[in-house]
Amino acid sequence: MPTPFKRSWTWLISGTFFFTFALGVSNAEEDDLDDHETALTWMETRDKVYVLQNRRYVKEGRLVLSTMLSTGFSNPYRSHYSLDPRVTYFMSESFALEGFYTLTSNKPNATYQALTVFPQYPQVRQITAQYGGLLQYTPWYAKINVFNAILHFDWYFSLGVGQVATEVDVNTIKGNPFQYVQDNLTGWFLGTGQWFHVTQNLQFRIDVTGSFYQAASGLTGEKSWFSNYNFGTGIGWKF
Repeated sequence: MPTPFKRSWTWLISGTFFFTFALGVSNAEEDDLDDHETALTWMETRDKVYVLQNRRYVKEGRLVLSTMLSTGFSNPYRSHYSLDPRVTYFMSESFALEGFYTLTSNKPNATYQALTVFPQYPQVRQITAQYGGLLQYTPWYAKINVFNAILHFDWYFSLGVGQVATEVDVNTIKGNPFQYVQDNLTGWFLGTGQWFHVTQNLQFRIDVTGSFYQAASGLTGEKSWFSNYNFGTGIGWKF
């Protein structure tokens, strides 16, 4: 059994090593991993310890104009694709305000086409546009090594409210043309996505946004909650 003296000596050595390591990491400075490599002087040159201290790509007080192409995967009877321009203003590195307008194109999918063998169709509601405002929160700024190149990115979450422009095909009889009735609804929006910094101005973006709204059900006529999710990719320009 180790004596109290040996235990104290062991703790002293361990504590000194940990303190020295922590001090070395905290004092290491990194302007950019593309240009500098930081190593603790007491370690061998092949053992590198990198630290993330400074942001190379800052956002506070900047305006970003972005455009995404997206597709939805929630409507059981329609395939739809969207053009999604957005304007984002960063109040700080963590918070931003974003306005968006999503214009959507719809067409009957294979499921709907399979139902045309029956004399009666289901009543279909489809989204034609979405617009509103989002509060964007960015808790993570990170760097990853991709094929020996350092990629800087932000990971954000968004919450907002706006309008969901829909139209309902009230025709359910086979052989009759589509008969759409407009129905604009209040929608709540939740989303998440990432900004990938290509240059100080150019950014690549991926985003998933879900909209949630109440509308009359085609089966009962009572109001029910509906949801729609869009996955988009695009580019942005930071001013």
